[in-house]
Amino acid sequence: MGHTGSDLALETADAVVALSRRARRLVVQNLVIWDPTGHPPLPIGVAGHEG
Repeated sequence: MGHTGSDLALETADAVVALSRRARRLVVQNLVIWDPTGHPPLPIGVAGHEG
């Protein structure tokens, strides 16, 4: 693979990091932000119901 394989691995790693950061932001947003009607987001509602 040599140099070309290393470049591809670095580009792939950059893409994975970018996607994981975006996914984390969405998860945090879903756990923190309540909808305009005042209801909690689904994960918190499920945790409260099951807890």
